[in-house]
Amino acid sequence: MVNQNNGTAKYALLLVVLLNTFRFGNAQVADTLQPYAPFWFVDELLEWTPGNDVDAIFNRSFTPLETKHFNAGFKSNAHARANEANVEVLPIFATTSGNPSQGSLSLSYYAFTYWQYCDLMVYWGGSSFEGIILTPTAPVVDAAHRHGVPVYGTVFFPPSVYGGKRDWVYQFVQNQDGIFPVADKLIEVANYYGFDGWFINQETGDKGKVQEDKSLANAMQEFMLYFKNNSDLSIQWYDAMLKDGTVKWQHEINDKNKMFFQKGDTLVSDQMFLDFRYTSKNLQTTKKAVEELGRNIYDVYGGVDVQNNGYEAETGYRYPQGANFDVLFPEGKPHAASLAFYVPSWTYSSSNNMDEFYKKEARFWVGEKGDPRDTQTDHNWKGVAHYVPAKSPINQIPFVTNFCTGQGGKFFLKGKDITSPTWKNGWNNLTLQDIQPTWRWIVKSKGTKLKVDYDFTDAYNGGNCLSISGKSEEDNIIPLYSTRLKLNKNSVATVAVKKNKESDVFLLLTFANGKEKELSIRDRKNAGEWYVDTLSLKKYIGWELQKIALKVAAKNAKTQNVKIGSIGIVDMQSDRIEAPTNIRLLKKAPGIEETINLRVKWDAHHKGIYYYRLYKINSDGSKYFLGATTSNACFLPSVSKTKNEKITIGVEAVGRCFSVSPVTIFNIEK
Repeated sequence: MVNQNNGTAKYALLLVVLLNTFRFGNAQVADTLQPYAPFWFVDELLEWTPGNDVDAIFNRSFTPLETKHFNAGFKSNAHARANEANVEVLPIFATTSGNPSQGSLSLSYYAFTYWQYCDLMVYWGGSSFEGIILTPTAPVVDAAHRHGVPVYGTVFFPPSVYGGKRDWVYQFVQNQDGIFPVADKLIEVANYYGFDGWFINQETGDKGKVQEDKSLANAMQEFMLYFKNNSDLSIQWYDAMLKDGTVKWQHEINDKNKMFFQKGDTLVSDQMFLDFRYTSKNLQTTKKAVEELGRNIYDVYGGVDVQNNGYEAETGYRYPQGANFDVLFPEGKPHAASLAFYVPSWTYSSSNNMDEFYKKEARFWVGEKGDPRDTQTDHNWKGVAHYVPAKSPINQIPFVTNFCTGQGGKFFLKGKDITSPTWKNGWNNLTLQDIQPTWRWIVKSKGTKLKVDYDFTDAYNGGNCLSISGKSEEDNIIPLYSTRLKLNKNSVATVAVKKNKESDVFLLLTFANGKEKELSIRDRKNAGEWYVDTLSLKKYIGWELQKIALKVAAKNAKTQNVKIGSIGIVDMQSDRIEAPTNIRLLKKAPGIEETINLRVKWDAHHKGIYYYRLYKINSDGSKYFLGATTSNACFLPSVSKTKNEKITIGVEAVGRCFSVSPVTIFNIEK
C-alpha cells in the first residue's frame, strides 16, 4: 500500500515500524529449533508441501471459527449503528521472516484483545527481500476464531520502486488449461494451517512505465474466480491494479476496477479495500456501482492509515490520516462503507512499555474516557465504540474465561505460579487468550466508581486476572459479557475469586425474558486466597442467559480489593477429555546457559480440545509451564537442564470446560 499524500511508500515505513516492534522486553533465548510462520516467493510456494516443511505442524490451528452475535437490548452506545459497517484490522506482529509459530519468551507483544469491535483480521506482511506471501501464526488464528473473527494471510506485490517485480505477478497467475497451480497452493496452505482466506495487494507496475496489459488483468480475475470456485475460502482485493493491467488507485469502485469485485452474477472477491484518499463522492460512486452489481456496500472497506499517522506530540494521540469518520459514518445516516485500519498495531510499536500499550489500545477502541457508553468528546478521535456496537461469540455452553490476554510476566495454574525459572522476560502465546469481555470497561454506581482493569501480577489460569479496586460507599455493577446461552438441568455458574472477607461480590445474570437474578459468591475461610464457587442454575432451566455482570456491594467494605480469575457457565457433568498418546521427541538442541530447546509431537486427538498444555515435571513432583498449542506438536524453548538431568515432560489436553485429561509423561534421557 502506498501513502500517496506524502509520496512515501508504506512498504518503506513498514521497516521503521518493525525495527520498533521489539524495542522493549526482548527475550534472551537462543532460537535454535525455533519454528516461524511460513513466507514465500511464488516459486517457493509452488515447491511447498507439509511433508517437506519441518515447521509446518507447529503452525497449524485447530480452533473452529465461532459465530458472533449482537444483543440489541444491551447496546452500550446509542450512537453506534448495528448491522451496518464492519471493522477490519491489518496489524503487523513482527517482520515477515520473524513470526514465531507458538509464541515466544517475552511479555512484550502485540496481543490484540478488542475483538468485540472487529469483524476481520488480515495478517499483514510481505517484502521484496524476504517473501511476498505470508501466513498468519496459529496463536493469532486461535484467538481470532474464538472471538468469531476470520483471519486472512497476505499476498503482497510491492511497487516496483521498492523491489516489486512484474514477473512475480505473471508467475502468480500462470495457468495451463484453466488450472492455476498457485491458487491451488494458496487453498492448500489455508486449509492446512486453518485460516480463512487471502488479502491480495497487487501494486507492482512495470517499473513506473504506463504499459497496458489487459491480459494480465484478465488472468488475475480468472485466478480469483478459480480460487473461489475450488474452495470455501475468501479473498479481499486491494484497489490498485486496473482492468488494463496498470496500477492506479481509484479510491472507489468503478468501471476500471469492478472486474476484481464482481463478474456478472459471479463473486470475484469477497471484499474490496479502498486506498486512503476516498471522499464522500467516491463512496457515493462506489455505492451506486455496488448496487448495480447486486452486492452489499459493507463488502467495501475504506482504509485508514494508522501506521504513518498514529502519534501527535501535542495531544498524545493523532487522528490517523484518511480517518474521516464524517465520510465513512455520516451523522444520522447509514454508514457509507466498512472500515479497515492499516497497522493498528501502532498502539504497540509506538509504546515504551506494556502499560502504555494497553492505555493506547483502550483510547483507540473505546475513546478517551475508557467507557464505551461515553464517547462524546471535542477531540476528533472518539474511539471505534462510538460508531459500531460490541458483538460477542458466546453462543453455546460451555463458556469459560480466565480473562487471559495471551501474555504475562508469569504463568499461573489454579492460582499457583508455575513459571519456569528460565523465563526471565515473561511469555506470549495467543493460543492461551480467553474470550475477552464484551464491554471494557463499564462501571455503574450512584457514587464513586471502582476501577476495573487487568492485573498482570496475579492470575488463576494464565498470565492475568480481572482486578476490581478502590473506595466506594455505593454498590458497583460491572457488565462483562453478552451471551446467548440456553440453560439446562445440568448448568452451573463457576467463579474463581480472591478477595478480602468484607467484600461482597455477586454474579448478576440477565435473561431473555427480562428477569435479572443475583447470585451471591460465597466467602471462604482463607481470605486473600484463590477459591472457586459453584452456583446452581437449576431454577432457570430452559432460560436463555443474555448478560453476565458482577456486583460489588458496599455493605461491609468501603475499600474493595477483588480479583476475579475466571467465570464459567458449564454443564456439571464429567467432561471426558482424551489424553494425548505416543508422545515423542522430534529434535533437541542446547539453549542459553543450562537450558535445552525441544520439539515434541504426539498423536492428534483434536475433538473437544481447547488446547494442549505442556510442563516440565520436576523430581519433587512440582511442574513448570513450557508451552501450549491446538496442534499436536510443540516447540519448548529454554527448558532448564543440569548436566546429567533426565527431563520429564508432561502433556495434558484441556477441554472447553477447562477440565483436563490425565497427564501423559514422556522422558528425555541425559
